[in-house]
Amino acid sequence: MCQHIKKSEIVMSISQIEEDKIIKYMDELTSKRVDINPMKEALFITFLYTVIGCLWILFSDSIVNLLVKDTELIKKIQFVKGWLYVIFTGVYIFILIHYRMKLLGDATKEIHDGYANLAAMQEELIEKEDEIFELSHYDRMTGLLNWLGLSIAFEHLVEPKKDEQFVMLYIDIDHIKHVNDTLGHDKGNLVLKKIGEKLSSVASEDDILARISGDEFILVMSYDGNKENLHKKVTQITKRIQTTWKFDRYEFFVTASIGVAIYPKDGNSLELMIKNSDSAMFKAKSNGRNQHYIYDEKLSKKTENYIEMISEIRHGITNDEFILYYQPLVDLKNGDLCGVEALIRWEHPIRGFLTPYHFIDISEESGQINEIGKWVFDSACAQCKKWHEDGKNHFKVSINLSGKRLFNEHLIDDMKTSIAKYKIDPSMLQIEITETSVMENLKKAIVILNDISELGITLALDDFGTGYSSLTYLQMFPIQVLKIDKEFIKKISVKEMEKENSIINSVINLAHNLELDVVAEGIETIEQSEYLKQNNCDYGQGYYYDKPMSVETFNKKYLK
Repeated sequence: MCQHIKKSEIVMSISQIEEDKIIKYMDELTSKRVDINPMKEALFITFLYTVIGCLWILFSDSIVNLLVKDTELIKKIQFVKGWLYVIFTGVYIFILIHYRMKLLGDATKEIHDGYANLAAMQEELIEKEDEIFELSHYDRMTGLLNWLGLSIAFEHLVEPKKDEQFVMLYIDIDHIKHVNDTLGHDKGNLVLKKIGEKLSSVASEDDILARISGDEFILVMSYDGNKENLHKKVTQITKRIQTTWKFDRYEFFVTASIGVAIYPKDGNSLELMIKNSDSAMFKAKSNGRNQHYIYDEKLSKKTENYIEMISEIRHGITNDEFILYYQPLVDLKNGDLCGVEALIRWEHPIRGFLTPYHFIDISEESGQINEIGKWVFDSACAQCKKWHEDGKNHFKVSINLSGKRLFNEHLIDDMKTSIAKYKIDPSMLQIEITETSVMENLKKAIVILNDISELGITLALDDFGTGYSSLTYLQMFPIQVLKIDKEFIKKISVKEMEKENSIINSVINLAHNLELDVVAEGIETIEQSEYLKQNNCDYGQGYYYDKPMSVETFNKKYLK
C-alpha cells in the first residue's frame, strides 16, 4: 500500500476553510441590531409620563372650570378624571414597554437562531471534511493521489530526507486510446482503474503513487544507488502492467512506456523531476514503447533542440522556406511517365537543405503538420493548374497525407477549397496514406477516406508490408492503388531472398484480384525493374528512374 497524506499536516480545518464565510454571516447577523438602551428607555417613558400628566392636569382642569360651576360636581369630575388618567397612562405605558420588549425578544431569538444555524453549518462541514479532502487530493476513479496530493506528498517525503535518493517513474499507458475510440471511455476507464490497482500492488508503504492525467501515473520510490536493481524493478513494473484485455470480440494489448528520473541528480524539485522523467518517458515511447528509459543530460539537449525546431518550423512556414520536389512515377510496361509524387523539402537558411526526416515527426507532435499539410496540398494543386495550362496534364500528382493531418476536422474543407480555387480535376490528384496512420482510429479513418474518395481523388495505401498488412483492411479502405514498401523491393536483387520475392508476387496477385493498381517503391536497379515487370507490377518509382527534383528541373527533363 503506497503512502497516504495526513489531513492534519496538509489540509486546513473546515473552520479555517470557511472562516471568511462565517465571519461574513456573523457580520450580517450582528448588523441586525435593535437599539434598546435601558437608561434611554427609562428616561423616555418618564419623560412621556411627565409631559402627558402636566398636559392632562392643565388642560383638563381648565376645561372643567370653564364648563362646570358647581363645586361638588367639580370634585366628582376631578375624582373620575384622576382615575381616567391613571388608567390611560397605565395602558399607554404597558403598550410602550410591551412593544420595546417584543423588539428585544425578537432580536434575541434571531441571534439565538443564527448561532444555532452556525452550529449546524459547522457540524455539517465537519461531517463532509473527509469527502472534501478526498475530492481535493485523490483521483476519484482510481483512488490514487491526484496532482495536488502528489505535490504535498512529495514535499513531505523529500523535506526531512534531502540527502537521500529517490526515483520518479513517469508511467504512460500505451494504446489506451484504441480502447477509448473503439469501445468508449467507460471501458478505457476500467482498464486504467485496473492498472492503478496493479501499480498499487507493487508500491510499498513508503512509496508515492499518483494519477496525474488521463493515462499517466507517477510512482516515487526509494533508491539505493544500484542502477542494475533499478532496471530490474522498473522492468518488473512494466511486465506487471502488460495485459491483454478482452471485451466481447475485441482484444487489446496494453503496455506502458516509463521514464525514470533520479532525485536529486536529475532535479531537486517536483517540477524538474516530472519534466525530466517525462522526457525520459517520451524517449522510451519513441524507442518502440513497452519499455523504460533512465533520464540523462542528453535528453535535455534534445528537448532544447526540439523547442528550437518548433520555432524554426513556424518561421519556415511564415517565410515560405518550404518547397515541393517531384519524383517521377513510370508505367513499367512501356517506361512512360504516368505520375509524380510531391515531396516536401525545407530550404533552411542555416541548417541547409532538409528532407522530411528532419522535421515531419516534430511537426506532427507539435500540431504544425496541419498547416504544413494544408500548404503541401494547396501548392500541389497550384502546380497541377500550371501544368494543365501548359497542356501537360496527362499524369497524376500524388500527395502524402500525414496520419495526424488525416484526422483534422478541416481537412475535407481545405481540400475542397484548393480544388475550387485552382479549378482542377480532382481525378488528377492522388492521396497516399500509410496503414499505421489510419489505425489510430479505424472507424473514423474509413469515414474520412470515403469523404476524400467522394471528391474524386484517388487513394493509395503507402508502405504496404510495414504495418498491419491485413487483407481485411484492404477490403475496408476505399483505395485504388497499393504501394509495396521499398524494403521488399531492395531484396529482389539478393538471390537468397526467394521468400521475399514470393511475398511480392503474392501481394501483386492479391492487389490485382482486388482490382487495385500496384506501385513498387524504391526501385534502384535494372534487375529489380525487370523482375517487377515480369511479375505484372503496374508502376514503378525509385532512383533507377529518377530522384526527386525541383519543378524547374522536372519541367526541363520531362515536359519539353
